[in-house]
Formats: sequence, C-alpha cells, structure tokens
Amino acid sequence: MRPLTTFAACATILSFCACKEKGEIQHFQVKKSTPPTTQQTPDTNTNSNTNSNTQPQQNNPYSWTLPDGWSAQPASGMRLATVLIPTASGTLNASITEFGGDLAGNVNRWRGQIGLPQLPEKDVLANLEKVDTAIGQGYIAILTNPSSPENAMLAAIIPRPSGTSVFVKVTGPADTLKSIATPFRQFTQSLKQ
Repeated sequence: MRPLTTFAACATILSFCACKEKGEIQHFQVKKSTPPTTQQTPDTNTNSNTNSNTQPQQNNPYSWTLPDGWSAQPASGMRLATVLIPTASGTLNASITEFGGDLAGNVNRWRGQIGLPQLPEKDVLANLEKVDTAIGQGYIAILTNPSSPENAMLAAIIPRPSGTSVFVKVTGPADTLKSIATPFRQFTQSLKQ
C-alpha cells in the first residue's frame, strides 16, 4: 500500500512541474503516510502445568519444563528457542531446532562436527540412549572426542511423523556436559506439543 501511495504522490509532483514555466521555483508538501497499526492480542498459548518453569513458546509448536535454574530465550533465526544452562564453569547455550534428515545422517553429522569418524548406519542406534517424550520416542547422544575433550556435544533427536526431527543440542567441555546429563534428559522428556 505504501509504495502505491508514494508513486501517486511522485506522479502528482511531476505533473505540476511539467506545467509550470521554466525557472519558476515550486514548493510542495506531501503528507507523510503512516504505517497501518496492528492490534496486539494477548498470547493465548496456555499450559495447565502450574510449574513456573513450564515454557509455552509464542509461535512455537512445542513447550517444555525447564530444570531449576535454566531459562529460555524466544525463537530467533532458525532456532525455536535457546535454552541457557548455568554451570560451575559458565553458561551453556542449548539450541532447539526442527529440521529434516534421517537419524544416522544427523548423528554422523554431529560426530563430524567434533572430529569423530562416522558410524555405519547399523551401529548408530547402539550408541544412543532412548528417551520417551510426549512427542514421540527420541534419542540422546553424548559425543566426546578423546583428543579434544573441550569440544564435546550433548544432543537429543526426536523424529517426527512429518519427516522432520526436533533437535536439542549443546556443546561444551565433556565434564561439564556430563554434569548436566540428568537435567538434560529430564528436559528432553518434558517436550510436548
């Protein structure tokens, strides 16, 4: 709507300029258009769980219960949310995303990110922990490269019927990730739609 209004104003100004004598200075005032206002509506996404750590997310199909001390930031970019996890050595950032790809392909991609070799597809499940969630059965991987223990990964993958998967992924030192493995598992189990 705004480009059309601007175009009409410019066309009117040009038509006036073409009709006046050469050298005559003309002044025009064009009222600045204002963008349409949008009515803000309150978030209607409610959750019956009274735990203050339950986090329904605006424009996010999933909700969860955060372990004590954890906090969530809203969606940004390709992330559905970022979860901040305080630890003795600093705050870790876990990403929650949803993408496609098969289980073995995603796990082997993660392994490659920390310098581990790929596993044959038949061996991938044996290296994962099964976890039940309200959105389906998922898997948790703790990936540590012995030659680089400061660059480890704790990740969950929950395949969805649509062909996508929900991912929860956090990187950091192996010892720090091991210290949050239990609340990470509880957080993953709390995911629901």
